[in-house]
Amino acid sequence: MLTNLTDASFDSDVIQARGAVLVDFWAPWCGPCRMLKPALKRLSVEFAGQLRIVKLDISQHEETARRFAVRTTPTLLLFKDGEAVDSRVGALPGAAIADWLRAVLGEGQSPRAGRS
Repeated sequence: MLTNLTDASFDSDVIQARGAVLVDFWAPWCGPCRMLKPALKRLSVEFAGQLRIVKLDISQHEETARRFAVRTTPTLLLFKDGEAVDSRVGALPGAAIADWLRAVLGEGQSPRAGRS
């Protein structure tokens, strides 16, 4: 399940979090953002226990978007132990996002890779 964040909850849910958190900066009027949602849901299952995936609607929570210089949606920003470590912009295929996450998280495979 993807958690929806607010400007008020961002620090406690992302900056103060231990481990990896992927933030999807999106907007309801953004077609590519809507296309990305099913892939992010699948990835939240695939990377369960390694990574939390959360969403922030930039049309309602502009302060956090400005804070991280998000100008385009969708923008995926990966945090490790509260620090932004990498980002991707645009609606990438789920497999490309998974490969990127494995590389940045330092893992050869996700826990479900290769399972039937």
